[in-house]
Amino acid sequence: MQQARAVVAIVLALAALAMGHMHDMGDMHGMDHMPMGNGKHCPICNMNAEDAWYIEMKHGQRLFTCSMTTGDNFAAGIHAFSHPALLGAAMSDYVATDVTQCAPGCADCSNNTTLLDPVSGATITSDNARFLCFARGQKLYFASETTKSAFAAALPSQPYFGVQSVMCGGRTCPDAFQVPAQVVADAPFCTGASVMLSGFQSTVHGTCVKLFFQSWVLDTPFKYALAFTGIFLLPLGNEYLVQTRESIRMAFVKARSSRYNSLGKRSRKLILTLLYMVQMTLAYFAMLVVMIYDTGLFFALILGFGVGFALFKSEKTLSGKSSGMVPAAWRFDDTDSLTVLSIGGMMCMQNCGNTVQNALELVPGVHRVFIGFNEKCAYVSGTATTKALCSAIEDCGFEVNVVRPPKAETPSGYGAAFHLA
Repeated sequence: MQQARAVVAIVLALAALAMGHMHDMGDMHGMDHMPMGNGKHCPICNMNAEDAWYIEMKHGQRLFTCSMTTGDNFAAGIHAFSHPALLGAAMSDYVATDVTQCAPGCADCSNNTTLLDPVSGATITSDNARFLCFARGQKLYFASETTKSAFAAALPSQPYFGVQSVMCGGRTCPDAFQVPAQVVADAPFCTGASVMLSGFQSTVHGTCVKLFFQSWVLDTPFKYALAFTGIFLLPLGNEYLVQTRESIRMAFVKARSSRYNSLGKRSRKLILTLLYMVQMTLAYFAMLVVMIYDTGLFFALILGFGVGFALFKSEKTLSGKSSGMVPAAWRFDDTDSLTVLSIGGMMCMQNCGNTVQNALELVPGVHRVFIGFNEKCAYVSGTATTKALCSAIEDCGFEVNVVRPPKAETPSGYGAAFHLA
């Protein structure tokens, strides 16, 4: 009897143990149906994503992760960061290079939930939906290719770009908006490319300059330094060319019997014209530099002009002989030796007027010269003949007529009121 009772007790115990084991199995089986990120996988480790572990973007979209680490000890380094924080800090590292990891289309657009663009806040529909595919298949939707491209371009240099909250198990992660040292990317020297900036600004950490040609994009410090040096030398080259052209012109005027004698008048004019064309090309390149509105390049250009002036501009135009910048009252006193010449083709005082003045000053016997640009006349005092003066002006490429010869070339003589243009 006692043996029978013992057997019954053992059977009952085994039955209870079996029922408990089945209950535990039922509980475990029930866990398979618990919501775990709606079937999504963590972009970082490929474990099942959980609904309460995610980063939420501006305007509401979410990317889900697992709960492998809590982030409480994030100061220990990148491996101690929670996966939501790590995804937000280094999102560009988890953008899938193979878009086939994500299903095509916008399955979420057919749900009752309204999807909004994380950049613009515009409503996303099946017709306008664009998406970034993340590792293990999660997607972030955009309402246009423009906002998608802007978002993707900002990710490498801006951790947590577009992220509104970082959640770990229904609460803000301890390491939310923290950045692991290994994740911080060096900011690029500049981004994009433009031939004209919107007002004066710096290229450094701004918009890259496209200098003169399509392929000349100054997107590295070395390229920018090279361009800075070249632009500094540009006005120096221009000033040197002006001096060289003037020296050649003076040589043509002075050495009519030298080796230049073999060159005809047209050949001399052609040489000076070609040099002038090169000079104007450099001048227009300088103008284009100003129109870029880059602060550094503009400074290089102005610095070059200053150094060029100091190196190549002489004080000759400030001497007593050159008086083109004063009223020249001597014209009304030195009437006996005064010659007045009408010059055709002078378009400006800066270039044409100075050219004529320099040419006349080189004529032997010239004492003083004044160029009256408004009346297009040259006033010359001294013993030089009108023929020599006219020849010097014609060698510059201008037409000339004698308005008033000196008294020595007028048989009957005249008074001071003959003509002063």
